Amino acid sequence: MSNEISNPDKKKWKDITGQKFGQLTAVKRVGITNNGMSIWECKCDCGSIKNVRLAGLTTGHTKSCGCLQSKDITGQKFGRLTAIKRIGMIDNRVSNWECKCECGKITNVRISCLTTGKTKSCGCLRDEVLSNGAHKKNYYLIGLIFGRLTVRDQIGNDCICDCACGNTITTNRYNLFDGSTNSCGCLSIEKTKERIYALHERIIYDGTNIVRIKSKKIPSHNKSGIKGVCWSKQEKKWKAYICIRKKYIVLGFFDKLEDAAHARKIGEDIYHAPVIEEYEKIKNDKNMLPIINNVFNDIDHKQFIENEEVTEQNNIIQNLNSNKNITGRKRKRIVNIDYTGLVFGRLTVREHNGVNCLCDCVCGNTVTVKQYNLYIGSTKSCGCLHTELKRERFKKMCEKYNCDGTNILSIRSKKLFKSNRSGKRGVCWVTQDHKWKAYIYIKRKYIGLGYFDKLEDAVRARKIGEDIYYAPIIEEFEKNQTKT
Repeated sequence: MSNEISNPDKKKWKDITGQKFGQLTAVKRVGITNNGMSIWECKCDCGSIKNVRLAGLTTGHTKSCGCLQSKDITGQKFGRLTAIKRIGMIDNRVSNWECKCECGKITNVRISCLTTGKTKSCGCLRDEVLSNGAHKKNYYLIGLIFGRLTVRDQIGNDCICDCACGNTITTNRYNLFDGSTNSCGCLSIEKTKERIYALHERIIYDGTNIVRIKSKKIPSHNKSGIKGVCWSKQEKKWKAYICIRKKYIVLGFFDKLEDAAHARKIGEDIYHAPVIEEYEKIKNDKNMLPIINNVFNDIDHKQFIENEEVTEQNNIIQNLNSNKNITGRKRKRIVNIDYTGLVFGRLTVREHNGVNCLCDCVCGNTVTVKQYNLYIGSTKSCGCLHTELKRERFKKMCEKYNCDGTNILSIRSKKLFKSNRSGKRGVCWVTQDHKWKAYIYIKRKYIGLGYFDKLEDAVRARKIGEDIYYAPIIEEFEKNQTKT
């Protein structure tokens, strides 16, 4: 019996109703593409519904709604949330997970929001932050110095700052206050270079990158499939070469690829093996990775020729060690080595898949970090280290601008609160008394300055209160700063 069905347009299409492809079961045909390919509505074993092209099902390209590619994060903790189970897909693209918060509430969160740290609770964390009233504080920052930045002008929450290197940037005042922005970016570049130099010192021995020579990964531009072997258009033969101590050495030209690969292997035994063995000895004995230059004597390339047994027709070895040594090209890529078990700051790599590393943090959280971020040291924790440093900077900032129990930034600020309707700071309308009230805060105490029929009188009282209460504290703070 034929399983092809004709439609009114006299076109036949294959009926796959009820057939299963991977985790997908075909339910019904829902349409066609612009190329005339059938589109089928399929039900996944996880319960999701997905529309798939017929070719994707029959060729095995599509086997699920996407749940097979989704990570299993059951039991993992992200902030205050613990993943319980996967409940489906959002728009047939993103996995949706049911999570339990520390406060006891159950909430549904996208997996991307969990892994990137965008969502850390059911909302209770945000309520706690707002209850502290930190979002209501307004500070006047003109003239203050934050790291390498000096505030030139302030427009609302945006501050125009001059960097010590000469650049000018605009940043949010909260970034300055919590210490997350200390420069125009020059400080971050300098620290990144220092990390890279420090890492290079750990893996470079005798002028040779140990990680690179131990790696078996083939460069993307390699067409031979063998590391250190390429096709020479000029000689029209296979060329074997090797890099050692920042020098490029040609091992020979060969008619057959197998001979060139064999020559490369012997070259690795002669040039790379002694460096790696000596490096491993020093690493195990002293538990350190020093840079030692001029440890090994230059190996005579004739030794390689004597050990190589090839025919005269293929033995076209040219020793370029004396006259054609050139510095190897610098590559802006990271050698793909296995990071499993390595420790970077507070993170310990549990799994290494491609460019991503699944890491366990000391605080108990689990995060996915790119290999490059671990390599240069830009990521050292799940975010807990940044939060702790942020709190420490905030405390130091409060202590720095605290004089006699009063925050100098707060009393110097001229910005009005959103709830202010009078247009003057420290003046409000009292509906019960039908008068304007002037008040002031000093040493965490509320002091009423009086009630007035006219707004001008209340403003004048507020100004007198600032001269009496604020002026002495500001003068004392400035004197202490000049002394220090």
